[in-house]
Amino acid sequence: MAYKNENFAPNFLDYIENEKLQSDLFIEYTVNKGIYVFQDQDPADQIFILKSGALKAECSSPTGRKFIKEIFNPGDLFGELALYNTLYTESVTALEPSVVLSIDKEDFKKILLEQPQINTVVNHIMVKRRMQLEKRFEKLIFMDSRSRILEFLINLAEKEGRAVGFEKEVKINLTHQDIAELNFTSRQKVTILMNELKSKKIISFNRRRILFRDLDQLRTELRPSLLVTSE
Repeated sequence: MAYKNENFAPNFLDYIENEKLQSDLFIEYTVNKGIYVFQDQDPADQIFILKSGALKAECSSPTGRKFIKEIFNPGDLFGELALYNTLYTESVTALEPSVVLSIDKEDFKKILLEQPQINTVVNHIMVKRRMQLEKRFEKLIFMDSRSRILEFLINLAEKEGRAVGFEKEVKINLTHQDIAELNFTSRQKVTILMNELKSKKIISFNRRRILFRDLDQLRTELRPSLLVTSE
């Protein structure tokens, strides 16, 4: 899985491996693709760290429309709002076979009391995640759906692209529906734009990767879109 969040995300696996956290407090288990780690409104009694694989956190509107709040990568802490809530307020699902560590929230609270530096890091994560959601909300207001998708693809290539000659490759397990939910738009709009970029030989893609053949041209595609502020 390639897509990473823009937020500050320390690797909590390092804290465990360096014995800053008691490893025997954590339970390790595997979550297969498409299976929930927890669902919205489940009792919030555990905090989690992703050891391997990739997960998505999403929420749904009353009409059933979903949007992805965040993608979790190895080392990410999640479910931390259980420290303050009795129920989870989002659903977390595996994008691929993943290994998860869980810890009882009361045990985690004790760790935070005993190790103030970890408490500071957790608070920083929560603030950064709030800022990230606010930034995405601003994009929803000021950018049309085409611009949001193009910017997402550009950021993906710049941050996660692996050089393949003069091109960049990103291995990714996000479907067109996932990309739509990350960018507050529909799967149809993502598919239409991706096929348009493919026909222009700007990108090529399959279910496992996106090859950015002309990143400069992709940036050029974004500029006219920024002049449009409605769907």
